[in-house]
Formats: sequence, C-alpha cells, structure tokens
Amino acid sequence: MAIKKILPRYRDLMRRITCGQARRQIELEMNMSSGNYSVITNSPLFQAELEKMQNELNKMVLDKLSTSKVEDVVDRKLKEASPEAADVNINLLRSSSEKTRQRSAFDILDRTGHKPTEHYLAEGSLELKGEVVNDIKKALEDMGETTKK
Repeated sequence: MAIKKILPRYRDLMRRITCGQARRQIELEMNMSSGNYSVITNSPLFQAELEKMQNELNKMVLDKLSTSKVEDVVDRKLKEASPEAADVNINLLRSSSEKTRQRSAFDILDRTGHKPTEHYLAEGSLELKGEVVNDIKKALEDMGETTKK
C-alpha cells in the first residue's frame, strides 16, 4: 500500500526526518505505529517529496554560508582599512580648504557620537524679578572676584 497524497502530517514527518530526529522518537511523538511509519516513508511519492525538501534545505544552507563568507571577507577588509581611513580623515583637518576641514571635522564628530547643537542669536533685553535677580547679582559679584584674583 502506497500513499497517494502528501498530507500535512506527512510534511511534519518529512521535517522531523530532515532534522535528524530518531525514528522511534518520531513514532512516539506522532502516535504512529512502526508499520505505518514504514508504509509512509517507503512510498515513492513520500520519498520524492522528502528529497525535494532535503535539496531545498541544502540549497538554503549553502546560500547562507556563501553569503556569510562573502560578508565576512568584506567586513574583514573594511575593518583592516578603518585605521587608514581614520588617519586620512584626521589629515584632512589640516587641509587648506575650509570646506574640506569642516566636512572632515563633522564626519569625525558624527562617528564619535557627538551631535551638533543649534545656536540662536537673540537680541533685546531681559527683565528679571524676585529672588532670581539677587542670585544673579551675587553670582556676577563672585565671578568678578575670581577674575580679579
């Protein structure tokens, strides 16, 4: 007796076999008799679908390995070049071009986590009232005394 259609239960069985689960463990977990297991797994349709699943898995693993190997090579080369790139950026700070120096400085500051702060030009007067006025006067007096010393 051979199976005529691949049921979801059979796909689960294929996944377990592909993952290397032991036959006895599969039979126990899937509540399957040894005879039923043999009938299903020896069926030509099951064998063909199992081979497709294993080939697809092998292809996915090989694709992932080859991609990661390429990424590893690229990452290694970039890491090796990083000190030289940093030196070039630092040397650009001594450039005669103000624009080049500015871009290099911004790049270095950005890479080290420093963010530019915005500055605003304010004109006019400020009127202070209450205890704040006395605190500011005292602070200005203290600053005057420290700068005189």
